[in-house]
Amino acid sequence: MSDLNWDKLKTLFPELDELPSSISKLQAHAELLTKNNTRVRAVASTDKNMFRHYAEALEMLRHVDHEQSGPICDVGSGGGFPGIIWAIMKPDCEVHLIESNLKKASLLTEAKEQINLGNIEVHATRAETVGRGKLREKCTLVGVRAVGKLATVLEYTAPLTQLGGLIIAPKGTLVQSEITAAKEAIDILGCEIISLHKIRPAISKSITVVKIRKIRSTTKRFPRRPGLAKKRPVHNT
Repeated sequence: MSDLNWDKLKTLFPELDELPSSISKLQAHAELLTKNNTRVRAVASTDKNMFRHYAEALEMLRHVDHEQSGPICDVGSGGGFPGIIWAIMKPDCEVHLIESNLKKASLLTEAKEQINLGNIEVHATRAETVGRGKLREKCTLVGVRAVGKLATVLEYTAPLTQLGGLIIAPKGTLVQSEITAAKEAIDILGCEIISLHKIRPAISKSITVVKIRKIRSTTKRFPRRPGLAKKRPVHNT
């Protein structure tokens, strides 16, 4: 069993009623990541780092409107942060994990099966491909961590988000400069930033959660072919 301080996690999130009954599944997820760390480097696996990953995923969930109960998507899921944590916490929601790295996608599938998370579907492909497929403008909530700068992230996520849906992304100390650089992308992709939430110091001293609303349908031009969102962000096109 992982030596993570699960009691501290429960203390940090008393408003998340589902958390105490979800700890055993979170522990199973942590065990799987630790066990497979040499085979699939999905996330730094020291207890200190792992605690931050779980706490950050739950902190993101704190800032999501309760009415966002439709399909959820995690872009660049990696080891399952935040997607698997959200799937555990919201078992009645359909959760889609997008991960183009095949080893990591395989590990996500293994987690789904071992933890018995029937509400998860793993997509072993790029977000641009999924954004032109069956999930286009279907998700009420799209989460994304450590995938790229905000302008790039928006091209990955906006096509997946339904009108009125939310995109939620934790960003570092350069959050304001990323927002400024993404101003044109935010408008072109039919979004608006509705709030910024500084993560509590007990979890991180440098992360801000950016909360974005989809207010207009995404034009058929987006997403562009794989690679362009990072190579040539929307504001440079």
